Amino acid sequence: MGLTLFRGPRAILLPIFGIALGAIAVPLANYPIAIAAIWTVAMLVPQERPNLRTLVLISISSGIIRWLTLNDFAGQDRLAAFLAMQTIPRAAMIALAWVSRPGDDGPGYEFSAALITPVAIVSIALGLATAALCGIRTGIVLVLAAYLIVRAVRWFAYRYRGGADADAFAAAQLLIEITILLLFTCVACRF
Repeated sequence: MGLTLFRGPRAILLPIFGIALGAIAVPLANYPIAIAAIWTVAMLVPQERPNLRTLVLISISSGIIRWLTLNDFAGQDRLAAFLAMQTIPRAAMIALAWVSRPGDDGPGYEFSAALITPVAIVSIALGLATAALCGIRTGIVLVLAAYLIVRAVRWFAYRYRGGADADAFAAAQLLIEITILLLFTCVACRF
């Protein structure tokens, strides 16, 4: 599923898609680990990848991380955690596109150029709302982690690519999603 599908006013569908993925993941997480592992790999919806080898490598590695951490899930409310894990990264990706200089021509440029302010604000609000569902303290930690990752990805994209492109958006989404999952499975930082 490419970024071009979600450009312009349809960008609002990205966090809504995350809400749907999170809601579907909760009942599947209670099934045997094989079904949960397949679903966690399927939750990675690739944006735009430079080549098939990179896509396969990222899919396998993120799937393994999700599969291993799903057993140690520490969240009290799985629905809120899964909603946050799927919605915050997509909202952050829209925030990154909204505040960044677009990269070279391509799907990332088209996505950034067509993004309008009301859609970006509503998308970010959806991300913040799903963070708040996890509780105030947890929500603050999740939003802060997403903010720091967006800043780091933006810096890297500016330094090495001249602007935020589709790869930067996909990297931000994946890094935030994995970070949120790891925060919910961290023994030392149980929420």
